[in-house]
Amino acid sequence: MNNELTMEQMESTSGGNPVVVGLAVVAVSSGAASFYINWYKNVKNGQDVGTAAVNAGKTAGVAGMEED
Repeated sequence: MNNELTMEQMESTSGGNPVVVGLAVVAVSSGAASFYINWYKNVKNGQDVGTAAVNAGKTAGVAGMEED
């Protein structure tokens, strides 16, 4: 049984707030350290907080955030 949340489920529970979604990604992700490192690098490179969280989640392999 897969008990990981998809991005759509996290967005609906967070009201669509990308920061809350990013924190939820960290909470359910086994790659939390990878997420934080990539999020930090993305923000440092000029991405806004929400975009940086989404891109970090994709890089960390968070379920539901696979590349299109």
